[in-house]
Amino acid sequence: VAHAATELIDRVLPYARLLIEAGQLDKARREFATLLNQNPKDTDSLYALGLLAAETRQFDLAEAYFLDLIKRKTRLNEAYFELGRIEEQRGDYAKAQGWYERVKDEERYLSAQMRMGVVLAKAGDLAAAGQHFDTLRQNNPQNSMALYLAEAEALREAERYQEAFDSLERALVAHPDDKELRYARALAAEKIDRLDILEQDLRAILAADPKNSQALNALGYTLADRTDRYQEALGYI
Repeated sequence: VAHAATELIDRVLPYARLLIEAGQLDKARREFATLLNQNPKDTDSLYALGLLAAETRQFDLAEAYFLDLIKRKTRLNEAYFELGRIEEQRGDYAKAQGWYERVKDEERYLSAQMRMGVVLAKAGDLAAAGQHFDTLRQNNPQNSMALYLAEAEALREAERYQEAFDSLERALVAHPDDKELRYARALAAEKIDRLDILEQDLRAILAADPKNSQALNALGYTLADRTDRYQEALGYI
């Protein structure tokens, strides 16, 4: 929310931007509320208030702001997407899916479709989630790697670790040199006790990028937590 809101605030209220960057979200919200009171037609402030309310988990308040935007017929796709995120966090996956389906603009369409896959996995419909991501990859081959990563994250969120690992296995067949996919498979391998694959993937990353801090820490902490190779672990950490 900070990134989305700061772009908006640069045009609206620099002081509120500084408050968000300092993590003072409640104070930033009060600044926007004041601005909206002064100019009730200011939909930029209305959108920012919705983002800030959602970030502070005031979901009822955030929902009211985004529904107000829809009533005003402005920022519709942004409001649909954020309402989907709210319902997803509430655990109402059917409502979340309904909002995501309404997102049609090019900028947010693929992100909404990725969240749709996550929602299907969270709801337990893994077959539908898998088919959904397969279709997205067929229609968006240029985003294939990002979609594999999104599918694996969806399965991890649903605590379906073997399925996440299997998805990343398929991804690496198509994209064998991608470090992000290999790192994601390493994390999935740890969840299913395949420490041999985890070590193999992290060492492959480090062979190409010896100072990769993510891989160094992941390998070091895994060796410390899951093996007795403590001195080696310390070296990586």
